[in-house]
Amino acid sequence: MDHLHTYCMKKFAHLLEVRGLECDKGEALHARMGRYRNALNQERTLTPFTDYALKGAIQLFEKFNLVRNDNSLAHDNPILEPAEARYVFDTVSAALIFIRAVEAGRYEQP
Repeated sequence: MDHLHTYCMKKFAHLLEVRGLECDKGEALHARMGRYRNALNQERTLTPFTDYALKGAIQLFEKFNLVRNDNSLAHDNPILEPAEARYVFDTVSAALIFIRAVEAGRYEQP
């Protein structure tokens, strides 16, 4: 969980920085995701589903922050059950795969 969280933090920092937006080191993952969604929305009109999915990802990453801080080996806390950990990993991975596809579409536009 901790490594996936770190990857997400770096990924969203990169996605913001390529758009000329700075990232504060103390900024939460869901805040970066929200800023990323806003930047995309300024670049182009998002389809209703893409906007819905990105808003959902903001909530997902907010909860992921809590899991990382309160239920992972990042700190001395009780960890998630294996089924819960798999669900978190799969859900976060699915969001990242969707965002990768959205980013690919950015470069396909004329």
